[in-house]
Amino acid sequence: MKQVLAVCAFAWGGIAAELSRPDLFPAGAVLLPIAVTGMLWTRSGKGLFLAGLILLTDWIVRPAGPPLAPPFLTLAAAILLERQSARSRWGGHSPARTWIPEWTWPVALTIMGILLNLISSSLTSPQVTESLMPVLGRYALISIPVSFALAGLMGLAGEFGLRRGTAP
Repeated sequence: MKQVLAVCAFAWGGIAAELSRPDLFPAGAVLLPIAVTGMLWTRSGKGLFLAGLILLTDWIVRPAGPPLAPPFLTLAAAILLERQSARSRWGGHSPARTWIPEWTWPVALTIMGILLNLISSSLTSPQVTESLMPVLGRYALISIPVSFALAGLMGLAGEFGLRRGTAP
């Protein structure tokens, strides 16, 4: 329950930051890394559902094309977390390590979310594709450093034993 409240509080703060300065923060530039980190922090279906719901609610409030980011990001995070599970249900052996290091997961999923948001907004209005590179630059300038900071926070929390399933 504490994790759910923490993810909701951080998402609320991200939305407040985006709405307070829409000229500085594009829609979703702060919320997207927070939602992705919320998916990966809990390592459970509860976190995936909550972050997907947050992204879907944000799309309902600020629609920009079809909602591509919530389902695809939730699916990608579920695949990454499933591969990381400790024991196989059928064979009883430990699965192979993932080929992507865990500290890069939030950054990779954030970049995927940025691209999905830009694709969905360019599907609805053709004039957006002309100004795609400046918008991509603004998203990348804000979302990727926030995502790196949250990935570092996840790693630090894992080292101190503050995350479930991450024994040092």
